[in-house]
Amino acid sequence: MSAAATAAVGWIVYMWGRVLKTDFDQKSADSLHAALERGMLAAVEALGTRAGRGNLLAFAANYAET
Repeated sequence: MSAAATAAVGWIVYMWGRVLKTDFDQKSADSLHAALERGMLAAVEALGTRAGRGNLLAFAANYAET
Protein backbone atom coordinates (compact mmCIF):
# COMPACT_ATOMS: atom_id res chain seq x y z
CA MET A 1 0.00 0.00 0.00
CA SER A 2 2.78 2.41 0.89
CA ALA A 3 4.54 1.74 -2.43
CA ALA A 4 1.37 2.54 -4.35
CA ALA A 5 0.93 5.74 -2.36
CA THR A 6 4.52 6.75 -3.05
CA ALA A 7 4.09 6.17 -6.79
CA ALA A 8 0.86 8.18 -6.91
CA VAL A 9 2.45 10.97 -4.90
CA GLY A 10 5.40 11.12 -7.28
CA TRP A 11 2.97 11.53 -10.16
CA ILE A 12 1.09 14.31 -8.35
CA VAL A 13 4.32 16.20 -7.59
CA TYR A 14 5.38 15.87 -11.23
CA MET A 15 2.01 17.12 -12.53
CA TRP A 16 1.86 19.90 -9.95
CA GLY A 17 5.24 21.22 -11.10
CA ARG A 18 4.26 20.84 -14.74
CA VAL A 19 0.93 22.66 -14.40
CA LEU A 20 2.34 25.44 -12.24
CA LYS A 21 5.52 25.55 -14.33
CA THR A 22 7.50 25.70 -11.12
CA ASP A 23 10.73 24.01 -10.20
CA PHE A 24 10.81 23.03 -6.55
CA ASP A 25 14.02 23.13 -4.57
CA GLN A 26 14.85 19.82 -2.89
CA LYS A 27 13.53 20.84 0.55
CA SER A 28 10.20 22.03 -0.88
CA ALA A 29 9.86 18.94 -3.07
CA ASP A 30 10.54 16.66 -0.10
CA SER A 31 8.03 18.54 2.04
CA LEU A 32 5.36 18.41 -0.67
CA HIS A 33 6.03 14.73 -1.28
CA ALA A 34 5.70 13.93 2.43
CA ALA A 35 2.45 15.89 2.75
CA LEU A 36 0.96 14.22 -0.32
CA GLU A 37 2.02 10.78 0.89
CA ARG A 38 0.29 11.39 4.22
CA GLY A 39 -2.73 12.62 2.25
CA MET A 40 -2.78 9.51 0.08
CA LEU A 41 -2.62 7.21 3.10
CA ALA A 42 -5.40 9.26 4.76
CA ALA A 43 -7.45 8.98 1.55
CA VAL A 44 -7.11 5.21 1.50
CA GLU A 45 -8.07 5.08 5.16
CA ALA A 46 -11.08 7.37 4.66
CA LEU A 47 -12.31 6.15 1.25
CA GLY A 48 -11.12 2.55 1.24
CA THR A 49 -8.89 0.65 -1.12
CA ARG A 50 -11.60 0.29 -3.75
CA ALA A 51 -12.10 4.03 -4.21
CA GLY A 52 -11.44 5.41 -7.66
CA ARG A 53 -8.00 6.76 -8.46
CA GLY A 54 -9.37 10.24 -9.17
CA ASN A 55 -11.12 10.38 -5.80
CA LEU A 56 -7.98 9.26 -3.98
CA LEU A 57 -5.80 11.79 -5.79
CA ALA A 58 -8.25 14.62 -5.18
CA PHE A 59 -8.48 13.72 -1.48
CA ALA A 60 -4.67 13.60 -1.19
CA ALA A 61 -4.21 16.94 -2.97
CA ASN A 62 -6.85 18.59 -0.78
CA TYR A 63 -5.23 17.11 2.32
CA ALA A 64 -1.83 18.47 1.28
CA GLU A 65 -3.22 21.94 0.58
CA THR A 66 -4.66 22.21 4.07
